[in-house]
Amino acid sequence: MNNTSKIKVALVDDHTLFCRAMKALFDNTESEITICFHTDDIDELLQHISQEPVDVVLLDIIMPKTPGLDALRIIKRRHPNLPVVMLSSSSSQEIIQEAIQYDADGFLSKQADVDEIVAAVISATEGVHYYGKDIAHLIYDIKVSKADVPVQLSKREQEVVELCSQGLTCHEIAERLFISPRTIETHKNAIFRKLGIHNSVELVRYAINHGIIII
Repeated sequence: MNNTSKIKVALVDDHTLFCRAMKALFDNTESEITICFHTDDIDELLQHISQEPVDVVLLDIIMPKTPGLDALRIIKRRHPNLPVVMLSSSSSQEIIQEAIQYDADGFLSKQADVDEIVAAVISATEGVHYYGKDIAHLIYDIKVSKADVPVQLSKREQEVVELCSQGLTCHEIAERLFISPRTIETHKNAIFRKLGIHNSVELVRYAINHGIIII
């Protein structure tokens, strides 16, 4: 696989050893991913992607100059369609809620294994949110809002919402439910119409607020 066909990732992190390890991890011809740029400065990142677009940003939550959540807001304001997956060595429900609020496309522990990192990056490029195994239980424990009356979804639609929120692609959901990917897309479109939402970010929020995610 040559570099032109790989998923280009910008890594924003101030830990030199971690950055070197990540770059070495994907610096081989077999990987679907390449770390094409890394920095610990959000301004440098914005300058780089304005000249050389990337497919996904991996962004550390704890940064020396601009805090990760502030950086996330800046990136999403300038490049709303650029997927950003957050990285953290320690997380809390509050941080995860804020990351979701600011349109993060996923959240991973820095202890995540290679398969999880790959799955998160690929999911982000496909418009599917991904939350790592070490993060999922925190999402489940977030207190659900009781102020809103949830829209009634069918059992199948609830299954689709749950699996989408776990970071599975349409093809993976189709395999899990033994139906076609086209049918999954039909279900998602119906869910969007029922809930009055327009994208996967809002779908994940709904799943969290109404306790649909099952860990």
